[in-house]
Amino acid sequence: MARRLALLCCLLCPGAAAFAQGYPPGHSVQTYEGRTFELLLPDDFDASKSKSYSLVVMVERGRDVTQKLAHLAADGYILCAPKPQSKSTKAGWATSEAKDIHELVAHLVKVLPIDSGRLHAIGLDDWEGFFPHVAFRKRGNRFVSVCFYKVAYRGGSLPPRARKEMGLLVLGDDDKFDEEREVDTLRSKVRSIEYRRNDTIDSPYVHYWLGVMEGRFEPGHDLSFDWRTDEAQARKEIAASARGGLVYFYSEKDTDSHVQNVVFFDETVCRIGRKLTALKLDRAKHEKLFNSFGLKSTPAVVVVDTTFKARKNFEGKIKAAALAKELKRVG
Repeated sequence: MARRLALLCCLLCPGAAAFAQGYPPGHSVQTYEGRTFELLLPDDFDASKSKSYSLVVMVERGRDVTQKLAHLAADGYILCAPKPQSKSTKAGWATSEAKDIHELVAHLVKVLPIDSGRLHAIGLDDWEGFFPHVAFRKRGNRFVSVCFYKVAYRGGSLPPRARKEMGLLVLGDDDKFDEEREVDTLRSKVRSIEYRRNDTIDSPYVHYWLGVMEGRFEPGHDLSFDWRTDEAQARKEIAASARGGLVYFYSEKDTDSHVQNVVFFDETVCRIGRKLTALKLDRAKHEKLFNSFGLKSTPAVVVVDTTFKARKNFEGKIKAAALAKELKRVG
């Protein structure tokens, strides 16, 4: 009878299966194999397997860690924050606990509708260098993205797959950490890398970046540059500068994410492009300007000079190296 009631409950309530595991929607404190961890599920969490979720593993020693990124839950992210074992070192973590954290993640992927291809790891306030043992563990879960926020990287190898699969974001500017050195050391070891000196862990860019790392795409929604959306204002800024600028045309019907998720994430394109005035326009609302540049399709990027005349148009399969080369000429 009890089993039938449980089955009926699961059928009537999509979140019941997770609740039966002891994982209710919202914030809770759980235990697995003797390890305490915070878990934050979306309020409308559906455990019926009809929907899959992303998982963000947050490694920090403090309390209420998941609350720092609680807004992600509304966008289909599950947040998990393991706690150090009491037998750990004074620094909070023992290196061997990295394996335990990966076992916890594997457990959550098994019992909850989490897409194993959408796993993220974020380390916070780790001056002892434990988090890289979790993020870069060769045997274990495959993180598509890793974020350092005040994390010490003491060296060591990365899994070979990181070169093709892993994106790395380094945040903050703290005297305790040499973030620029970390970026230089890790640059050749991951698929993409970015250092944002002035961003904190709860900045809108982190939310956006996580989505891009797992392949999310919304035409026109791009935070890679400090985009202008007013053509007249952009023209004035470009004319007043000693440099040119770039214009990005998109359409709500675009399905190709290559420009936003790959080209605009290229390290050289970002470094040069952020020094220029960048204008983002919906083609449907700026058809006349679109046609004046001789463009045929979106997405498209136009590099302009100080008079707002096109130096070079980029359409179709845009190559980051070609765009970066042209940006150098005006920047």
